[in-house]
Amino acid sequence: MKTNAFVVVLFLWFNTVFAQVPAGVLQKLNIVYTIDNGWEGKLDYYQQTTKKKAPLMIYIHGGGWVHGNKDAEYDKIKVFIENGYSVANVEYRLANQSPAPAAIEDVNEAINYLLKNVKILNFDSDRIILIGGSAGAHLALLAGLQAKYKIFNKQKFKVAAIISKYGPTDLLTWKTATAPGSASSAWLANRKNDTAFVKSLSPVNYVSKNRIPVLFIHGDQDQTVPIQQSETLYQLLKSKGSPTQFYVVKGGKHGNFGDIETPKMDAAMLNFLSKYLSSK
Repeated sequence: MKTNAFVVVLFLWFNTVFAQVPAGVLQKLNIVYTIDNGWEGKLDYYQQTTKKKAPLMIYIHGGGWVHGNKDAEYDKIKVFIENGYSVANVEYRLANQSPAPAAIEDVNEAINYLLKNVKILNFDSDRIILIGGSAGAHLALLAGLQAKYKIFNKQKFKVAAIISKYGPTDLLTWKTATAPGSASSAWLANRKNDTAFVKSLSPVNYVSKNRIPVLFIHGDQDQTVPIQQSETLYQLLKSKGSPTQFYVVKGGKHGNFGDIETPKMDAAMLNFLSKYLSSK
């Protein structure tokens, strides 16, 4: 039994890391985008090899800022690769490696690296989309909404769209982020009671008239990150005139939408991008 279990794990690992990409796509794995005190920040890059520059999808994995990695995310990004997007699948420091704000700083460093190498990587810098699930959605929103400010980033950049899949948006009201004993509260470490610091890491506090299209996706049965987290930011952005959409997955739990709802979600994301990127 132990041997069979090992073979299954090895099979899954092999097929994740060495995923068969579509024809016309160049796969570059484990690109080091930054080094910090010996830690290597890595990303995987899937490059469309057509002469026309493709939009760039920057994907950020979830895991409550305490676990998860890019190597398990191919199934979530392949829909974009198959539909003509270049994709950067980004890894960042988890709480046990470095607490907040390290993760958002890493995401911004990855974006800076990609922009510095835009000619080599052959993507359209006017069509950058940030996307993530759960904690990755939080980081995508945070990076995207503060893109025109130098808060957790060394330089400003442009974002064409953001897709947030069931992510927390207000860490003060999402008690899991600050509750003693909560696994995710490890990311805020000894600053979980620092209200100003927690606010600085909450996307709801970066709402402005930036008019970045944002798509929220959330299951109405999510017990991990309540749907109200997405609804709050959705309403705030809508009040500022941002072209915002909300896709509710009926019966959807946290990141578990099943074989029927997942293709519908994929179609909603592609339709959203087609609508708002076509004018770029």
